[in-house]
Amino acid sequence: PIMVMNPEEATFAALLNDRAQCFIKHDGKQIQAMAITELREDVITKGRSLYIHCLYGFSSATPIDWSSDIQLIKDFAKSENCSKITLDTPFDTVANKILGIGFVKTISRSLQKSINNLILRL
Repeated sequence: PIMVMNPEEATFAALLNDRAQCFIKHDGKQIQAMAITELREDVITKGRSLYIHCLYGFSSATPIDWSSDIQLIKDFAKSENCSKITLDTPFDTVANKILGIGFVKTISRSLQKSINNLILRL
């Protein structure tokens, strides 16, 4: 049978099947931030990348916090032989924070012009 899943179901299935990862930052009492990522491989070039599905912050964060938090994700991507980290966001505030830690905007792959496509080469 063919199953059609919405994006949330697909992300959850990927987490359960070891195709996606969940990074959690906490202070010992509560969760401060979370990121869900997915390893991807280009079928033609065989190049690997790490796609960030989502970033959630449960408290305010400074640019230094963002920079140190993304370092763990960068280290993971490098350990998995990824050449880049990518993410798409419709939120300019998120895009601006991400741009401040080394990501750059790329040409939009989306038909929706309001999507910020960002990439960090490793």
